[in-house]
Amino acid sequence: MEQIWRADEFYQEIPDMNLAMVTGQEPWKTVFQGCCPDSELEEWMVLPKTWLFLLTGGAGYGKTYLTRAFAGELGEQGYRFLRLYGADLQGETQNETIRRISGLLEELFRGDPVFLMLQALESLKEEAAWLELARGLEHVRDRDLPVVVAALTEKEEELSPYLRRIFQICSFSLPDKTDRTEYFRDCWENVMGEPETLSFIRMAELTEGLCYGQLEQIRLCVSALLRKKGLTVFKTPEGFRKAVETGRLRLTERTFRQAVDAIGKKKVPKEERKPEEERQAADYDAVKLTAGKKAGENFAGRGISDSIKDRGKEEEMMPEDISLEALFSVSSRFRPGNQEDD
Repeated sequence: MEQIWRADEFYQEIPDMNLAMVTGQEPWKTVFQGCCPDSELEEWMVLPKTWLFLLTGGAGYGKTYLTRAFAGELGEQGYRFLRLYGADLQGETQNETIRRISGLLEELFRGDPVFLMLQALESLKEEAAWLELARGLEHVRDRDLPVVVAALTEKEEELSPYLRRIFQICSFSLPDKTDRTEYFRDCWENVMGEPETLSFIRMAELTEGLCYGQLEQIRLCVSALLRKKGLTVFKTPEGFRKAVETGRLRLTERTFRQAVDAIGKKKVPKEERKPEEERQAADYDAVKLTAGKKAGENFAGRGISDSIKDRGKEEEMMPEDISLEALFSVSSRFRPGNQEDD
């Protein structure tokens, strides 16, 4: 017996995140925040209930992460989270594809608040399928149903003009220096306080041309490497925690550069380094960790430091550098979604 395709089988749990957790991504983050229902604001400014967004940009630019944060924000307002890929709508025949699209639209027409995340929309091949989807979404918008659609694609030019016409196109690009500075500050400031020798601005300079996905891989790799080194030196989690709280551990440029080289594949030529940077490269790593909130909890997941103030025998115990590429290969998930999502 042929299995019946059902759109309601693609509902997922609401992501445990919101737009306040997103760094950068302006102006779209602010636009999405403004789209969220607010009964008090609607007394003097009425906005539509239906929103159709098309997020475009390369892999790792943060489309998936921002979309999931948007879903989490709307989930707090009672929206359900429906997530599909274009391939989920593509049937073996054109008629089957049309039936699946019709089933999806019927689910949206039920009138329940729904956030639809539609990824890799270019997987739909037939022009008739694009037209059916475009017309259906237009009808949803005409009825002003509580439906928010975020379609994601890396190849906007491959989409039908029918689809591009009905969507608000949100173009994503690589984070600029300000975005990258704010990213590292947002990740680490509450844990380590203001850096002493490796500033957030310097981190941004060393990561020129990298996308959000690569920035997150760098953060995770640095954190994992420093935790391994710290536990080797201080023997126990409790000893490591005390070192964190007393500021005996620091992150220096050497470890940060290792992560950039391994993840970003972007080596900084030696001749570009200042004399002071050469001295730091021989040290362990800059960015002082204070005993701020969650200092004891965050050593496993945040960028902590590894320069040791009181060297002595502890310095002799510091292990050789670990291969960051090998270290990161054990996990393919990072904050903006996994690598296949961007």
